[in-house]
Amino acid sequence: MEPLTNIDIRKLPWPHIVAPNFLPKDLFENINSAIPNKEQTSTEENCIKYNMMYQTDPAFLDVLEMLADPQLISALYDQFDITPPPRAKMQSCRLVHAEPGFGLNAHTDLKDKPCINLQIYLSENEKYETVRVHNLQVGSTMTTEVPCQPNLMWAFVTSENTWHTLPITKTKRVSLLCKYGE
Repeated sequence: MEPLTNIDIRKLPWPHIVAPNFLPKDLFENINSAIPNKEQTSTEENCIKYNMMYQTDPAFLDVLEMLADPQLISALYDQFDITPPPRAKMQSCRLVHAEPGFGLNAHTDLKDKPCINLQIYLSENEKYETVRVHNLQVGSTMTTEVPCQPNLMWAFVTSENTWHTLPITKTKRVSLLCKYGE
């Protein structure tokens, strides 16, 4: 596996990486046809989150193996030019099924200590919807967008400045959301 090839390193409004065609084609096709195990799910309005650690379908297991690979984790930290914590690992991975009408207000994903967030979009996006990446410092209007396109991965190190929003979706959006840290 050659982790993180063909990536776009974006510095503004804060460092994040974007990689189209992130999963190998066979893994991407297989995971899109797999049926998730509903064990250990959480729900919120218009959204179901399946805990990937409880999936048994081989397609999910193959993708989990790739995403938990120490070589990939090391490459993620290298892209952000930071030293990984001594016991860096995948902390969580969720398969997120968001129905039309789901959205997220401005948030940073920083709960307690910094980690790397990685999201891979799996579903088609006929409406060309995006995640908006903001700099909310006083006086700044800096905004960029990450397209929610099939097999596109984006990642960032959470901090008090990593503000982003998900405008209310018009189509179903399926993605994998992983967190890496100690």
